Amino acid sequence: MNPSRQEWYPREMNIFTTSDSYRLRVWRTSSIFRKKRGFSILEILIALVIITTLIALGGPKLANMRTRQSLSSTVDGVVNLLQRMRAQALGRTELMGAKFEAGKVFSFMDLNTNGSFDTGIDQVLSSYEYKTGVLVASGCGSNSIDPTSRPYVYIDGKGFVGVYSGGAFTHKNWQIFLYHPDLADGKKSREVEALSNGLIEKIRLGNAGHVIPNPKEANKNGLICGP
Repeated sequence: MNPSRQEWYPREMNIFTTSDSYRLRVWRTSSIFRKKRGFSILEILIALVIITTLIALGGPKLANMRTRQSLSSTVDGVVNLLQRMRAQALGRTELMGAKFEAGKVFSFMDLNTNGSFDTGIDQVLSSYEYKTGVLVASGCGSNSIDPTSRPYVYIDGKGFVGVYSGGAFTHKNWQIFLYHPDLADGKKSREVEALSNGLIEKIRLGNAGHVIPNPKEANKNGLICGP
C-alpha cells in the first residue's frame, strides 16, 4: 500500500496478516499526494509590482469619483432642505427663510419678519452641512446666492420663492452654484434653482437652467461662473 495517495475509492479489501489474522479496511487511491510549497520571492515581488501599478492607476480616479460624489450629495442635500422648507411654509403667515453660509445652509422661521436670521429670536427648522471641500460660489450675478452679500432665500405661505426686504416680500428667482475646487473644468460646478413660482430643482450638468440670464452659463460649462 502506498501511503502517498490522496483520493479514496470505496473499495474494500480483506487482508489477513500472518501474525494476528485480523481484518483491515483498506482504501485505494487514484492520485499521488503532491507536496505543497509556498510562493517564491520572485513571485511575491511580481505580485507587489502588479498591485502597486493598479493602485497608482486607479487611485486618482477613485479620489476623483469620491469628490464628484461629494458635490452631487451636497446638491441633493440643498435641494431637499429647500423643498422641505417650502412644504413647511405652505399655509403659514410666518415667512420661512434659508441662510447659506460658508459650510452649511439652514432653514428658519423669521418670527420678527425683518428679512434676516436673528439668533435667540428666530426658530431654526433644519440644517445641512456641505460635504468636505464643497463651497458656494460667489460673484455669479444678482440672481445667485452669495454667502457674504446675498445669503437668504425666502418662501411665503403660498409657496412662492423670493426675497424679503423693506418689510415686503418680492418674488425672485434664485440660483445656488455649488462647486468643488479639486474638480476639473467642465465638472467643477453644479447649480440649484429656486424659481419664483416655487419650483426647486437641481440642474443637470451641461444644461443652462431656467433663470435668465444665467450668469456666463456657469452650470452649462461646469465652471465657477466662468466663461
